[in-house]
Amino acid sequence: MSDLSFEKGTEKLQNLITSLEQPDIKLEDMLTTYEEGMRIIKQLQDKLGEAETKLKLLNRDLEINISDAVE
Repeated sequence: MSDLSFEKGTEKLQNLITSLEQPDIKLEDMLTTYEEGMRIIKQLQDKLGEAETKLKLLNRDLEINISDAVE
């Protein structure tokens, strides 16, 4: 599941939340679903962190290029 796209991950997470909201869900199923949801959340947080790092690098490179062009 490590190659799960951010969009597919959020979709899967929403489906898990819907499952957890069902009044007839069994406790064991609830725990399994919760654990799966937490794994997906971790993956999504990692993807967001990677995207944030990339954006910071791109912005830094852009600032360097702009300052070079101004000089």
